Amino acid sequence: IIFGIFGAIPAADPLNSAPRPTEVKWDGTGKVLGHLADELTKKTGVPVTATSVLKSKCEVKLAGVPFWEALETCAARTGTRVRLADGGRAVELVPRGESREVAATSGAFRLVAQQTVGRAPLDSAESVYEVQLLVHWEPRVRVYKMDSAPRITRGHRSRR
Repeated sequence: IIFGIFGAIPAADPLNSAPRPTEVKWDGTGKVLGHLADELTKKTGVPVTATSVLKSKCEVKLAGVPFWEALETCAARTGTRVRLADGGRAVELVPRGESREVAATSGAFRLVAQQTVGRAPLDSAESVYEVQLLVHWEPRVRVYKMDSAPRITRGHRSRR
């Protein structure tokens, strides 16, 4: 009987158990970033602030959009950028300024290219590029292991 009980419990499949992102619904008609920050804090439990840009209009409509995508969309429309605070447990929307941030979101995760270094060794015809990435995830998501020194041996150029 004991073996039958344990046999009936399905094993957790780590590939199919990706964390589901927090979905954001927002109708920003006539609202400002301060309203969005308050609403996101209530809905997600993640402290979101927009201290220096509270009064910036944020007339964006979002329906079931993942948390990071909602922040990126609002930041793009309001001339701000997403910055993490408190060790990644809080989010700030700050003026974009002259920054050229490159970010990508996927569900509960966000990748930001922080720095790129290119080298052209004189004894080789191939150039070498190093990209330093920041990985953000919703604070409610537990991440157990990340490789701090991943190796990518090949890449390709995107044609835009």
